[in-house]
Amino acid sequence: MASERIKLLKERYQKLYAEKQQWFSMYQLIGEYVLSRKQNFQTSAQPGEFQTSQLFSSTAPNANQTMASALIGNLWPNGARSVRLERPRNIPNTQENKDYYDEITNIFIDVIDAPETGTAAALQEYMLDQGAFGISGARLRKTGDLTDPLRVSAINVKYFLIDEDKDGFVDTTFIDFEWTARQVVQEYGYSAVSAKIKDAYDAKDITTKFKIVQLIEPRVNAPVVPTKNKEYPFASIHFEFDSEKLLREGGYLNPPIIITRFLKALGEKQGRSPAMFAMPAIMRLNIVWELLMRAGEKKLDPPLYLLDNGALGGDTLDTSPRGLNVFNISGLGEKAPVGQLFDVGNLQDIYPIAEQLIKDISQAFYIDRLLDLNNDTKMTLGETQIRDRMRGEGLNSVFKRQETEFFSKFVSTAFNMLLEEGLLGVVRGSESEKKILRAGLVPLYIPTDVVNAMQRGQKVYNIKYISPASRIMRTEELQGLVQALDITLGAAPAFPELADNYDPDKLVKKLNELSGVDEEVLRDTETITKLRDVRAKMQDQQRQIQMAELGSKIGMQTAQAESMRIGAISNRPRG
Repeated sequence: MASERIKLLKERYQKLYAEKQQWFSMYQLIGEYVLSRKQNFQTSAQPGEFQTSQLFSSTAPNANQTMASALIGNLWPNGARSVRLERPRNIPNTQENKDYYDEITNIFIDVIDAPETGTAAALQEYMLDQGAFGISGARLRKTGDLTDPLRVSAINVKYFLIDEDKDGFVDTTFIDFEWTARQVVQEYGYSAVSAKIKDAYDAKDITTKFKIVQLIEPRVNAPVVPTKNKEYPFASIHFEFDSEKLLREGGYLNPPIIITRFLKALGEKQGRSPAMFAMPAIMRLNIVWELLMRAGEKKLDPPLYLLDNGALGGDTLDTSPRGLNVFNISGLGEKAPVGQLFDVGNLQDIYPIAEQLIKDISQAFYIDRLLDLNNDTKMTLGETQIRDRMRGEGLNSVFKRQETEFFSKFVSTAFNMLLEEGLLGVVRGSESEKKILRAGLVPLYIPTDVVNAMQRGQKVYNIKYISPASRIMRTEELQGLVQALDITLGAAPAFPELADNYDPDKLVKKLNELSGVDEEVLRDTETITKLRDVRAKMQDQQRQIQMAELGSKIGMQTAQAESMRIGAISNRPRG
């Protein structure tokens, strides 16, 4: 039964691979001109082999590197500190709940930003592949060590296949591993592997590689409340490709492999990239620089002629730099015995063509919008804001796609994995608590409100991005709110009722949200209510004191007036 199931999965794999093969020629071309260390789609290279001998311009590789760095700098500038895990609206804003979300955010940051986790290197590789191939992904894996729980790695398009659901979203991934027998046994155990791998392992064969495939896809009829990983909503199946032997079966709450397409054409599964759009300019620029290099070499060291009494040897011309051609002297008239064969002409006419091609490549990789290095023109603050808004409008779609299709899924997957391990909180008396205690760690207890939300299947956290990209995407909304508030406050002295339209608490909350203020510095609702109650009591006491003082003053003034009246009467002359 298992072998028939693996056979069907293998057939599905081969069909998807046949579909992807149509892209290999383009991927090979991109590898040669843009990302040279990943060009073995149609050819094979030896480790350490020089692979840029035919590359005469580094503009495209540099543009891709710059775009990748700039996108990460806008979307993930401070590592995991670029996001916060916040309380959703369905969970009360109490001090206990606020402290819990502050703590799990700090734990999340510590794990994701740990050097051992590998997040920084994985994201850089992921983004380079986005710019080059238009499709790439990252893989998250639990280590089993609660003090070092996660590993993050990038995966290249060469090593995975994808399939889509009815709405066009990636829901199925086949990922390939080329491992030695020793590596396979380390991962799955000696007893789980096929006889062929056992033989290689026993023979200590460290050169032969075996193809292992992992399938991750939605599980059909998965229970709403799973009790074991084989019931989780995403199924995971590992098998040996050649022997069709099942190695492991399990599941995940979230897919551990996140695949993102930079752009996508209708009817295609693979992604489209800036490198694909820029490829005509990239190839022409490579030719232009090659011609300029060859022409410049001839300009500096031109081919020569040499007059002789004999005939031209072999009836050929050597036009290479330093080439020497021997001509028959007869019929040439007065001519120097040695001279320059020809001049390649003025090379300056070619440079404007190269500059235009460089500009086209930079625009295809969004360099003109991601970076602003123009220091020549002085601008006012308003002009700068308008320019920044226009740049942001040109990048909104890029930022939003990366944020929703990759980074949000990345954070959700990491959250669920850490929660499964008990690192983001446990319930008292649960197995997760015992697991944390056995590891010598101090358990973090999940508040009752959050536990109840989990049991009801409700959302238990929101992802808030604290990054330049997030602020750019909401700049227009923030400027509109500030402008409306300025107008209202300016007109308030003449029309006090205008201020009645704004709810102060909601206004401050919205301004903090749009400005990217970290919720960690904000007070919870209970604390704010207590502070306002104390302030109201103090103000009431102050009013009472002021009223008493006013009453005492009025009484004193009345007594003084009465005393003066009586004195005036007593001093009046009697008739």
